[in-house]
Amino acid sequence: MTSQLQPDHEGEIREREAAATPGPWRREDDRQRLERFVTNEPGTLDINMGYLGNNNQADTEFVAHSRRDIPALLAEIDRLRVQLATFTS
Repeated sequence: MTSQLQPDHEGEIREREAAATPGPWRREDDRQRLERFVTNEPGTLDINMGYLGNNNQADTEFVAHSRRDIPALLAEIDRLRVQLATFTS
């Protein structure tokens, strides 16, 4: 991957974000089934992240927070572009 975000890649990210199940998402540990999930409040999202003992807690947190983090990062890109445009014009 290049260090600069290419327009086509950014467009793909924006499309995936817009199509994703609404958030917020959260990590949920099912102690009875010994599994870890990413889910949302209405229960329309249910990603099984596997066995509780498989050391995937960081991955599960990453996925769960991506629903808020990605839109925030895209908004920051937009804000910085507007700011840059005012400085360069």
